[in-house]
Amino acid sequence: LRECVCVFFFFKQKTAYEIKECDWSSDVCSSDLASLRCLCGLLTSWLVLALCAGALWAASLEEVATQIGADTFYDFGYTGARALIGNVESGWTWNVHEALDAGQVVQQDNPFATSGVQGHATAVGGTMVAEDIPNGGPGISYGSTLWSGKISTEELGGGSFKITGNSLLYPLMTFGEVGINDTGEVAGNGARTVDVINSSWGASDDTGNTVIYDHLANTQGITAVCSAGNAGQGEGTVGTPANGWNVIAVGATGGTSGDEQVTSWSSGGLSGSFNLPGTRTKPDIVAPGLNIWLPTYVPADTDIFWPASGTSFSAPIVAASAGLLIDVGKDTGRSTDPRLVKAILLNAADKLEEIGLRSVRGAGV
Repeated sequence: LRECVCVFFFFKQKTAYEIKECDWSSDVCSSDLASLRCLCGLLTSWLVLALCAGALWAASLEEVATQIGADTFYDFGYTGARALIGNVESGWTWNVHEALDAGQVVQQDNPFATSGVQGHATAVGGTMVAEDIPNGGPGISYGSTLWSGKISTEELGGGSFKITGNSLLYPLMTFGEVGINDTGEVAGNGARTVDVINSSWGASDDTGNTVIYDHLANTQGITAVCSAGNAGQGEGTVGTPANGWNVIAVGATGGTSGDEQVTSWSSGGLSGSFNLPGTRTKPDIVAPGLNIWLPTYVPADTDIFWPASGTSFSAPIVAASAGLLIDVGKDTGRSTDPRLVKAILLNAADKLEEIGLRSVRGAGV
């Protein structure tokens, strides 16, 4: 992209909120969920570090890490410590939760957003950087630092929320272009930008949000990961920002051990940016997204984990996987270009031809 022109009004957004296993029904693909758009992902290998993705069913983050091969990185001493990840959600990840209170989650302010701590953002953030505590964890890239950004100007209930152009642009531009230093000063001395941005939310594909994520990936060297959504398969079910050319869109898998399958509600099909509909297929890749035990926001109980399902939780698995790759790259002097990170993830994924169309399963898991 040679220039980024963003014009925003008020948009109704919706997170891919926790769709419990007991809630599975035809309603999962109902019109109420048709606007769900999120980020999701999976782990693969870096050059000589081989990762073998296994069965996709998991009751804990530790099992997910083993199944996607993250243990290989851990065995070589890579936990994501050199990677800075940004999570841009309706609200903040809860950094008082016992799995998230070691200073690895930094809540960055947004003067244009009114939301606070949120359960969905807590589960998404925990997927990436949770510590290992008795009730659950650790996150896939548990050594990384997570900047938690909020964008909601009004919570509408049921996972829906409103944003403005400023409320969305502020965290994306400060995280990805301007930078923040260790004292929280925007564009201050020693300001850093993130290596990865995850967003587990979305909207219809005519809002233009996609352009911002494409810009950050194309010009700032940031790996952008978004959940594909929970609207089922069909043209147009993957909306913005997951439908971006430079974005890694993630669908969800589930099933018992040895029986991998893309979930019926995972979005997939012809998609495209807001002014070029139907020009590409999404998702790019799939990852576990069914019944994963994740930290959540319950003020009276700071160590609670809860089972969650949705592409919202597949996307941060991929984002955290990118964090592990970047950790290796920075340590060994290899490139961390987002095009390379995306290529490694997609090409090293296990192919799931038996599942059906590529528009459903992406490059595999």
